Amino acid sequence: MGRYVFLHVDSQERLIRHELGHCRQSRLLGPLYLLVIGLPSLLWAAAYPRVARRRPTADYFSFYTERWADRLGADDRGS
Repeated sequence: MGRYVFLHVDSQERLIRHELGHCRQSRLLGPLYLLVIGLPSLLWAAAYPRVARRRPTADYFSFYTERWADRLGADDRGS
C-alpha cells in the first residue's frame, strides 16, 4: 500500500512493474484498496497452489487483481 514496494534485488522488470501497478491501485482506491484488491488478492494467493494442481494451465496473473496491476504497471513505461 502507498508509495513503497519491497522487492528482491534480483527482481525482474515484469515483477517490478506489476508491483508498481499495485501501488497505483492503492492510490486510485484509497482505503477501498484493502477490500477491492488486498483481501481478494490474498485469498487468491492462498488458493492458487490448489488451483494450479487441478488446472496446470492456470495463470496466477489472470485473476482480476493481478491482471489490473499488470495493466497499470505497463502504463508506467517511459515515465
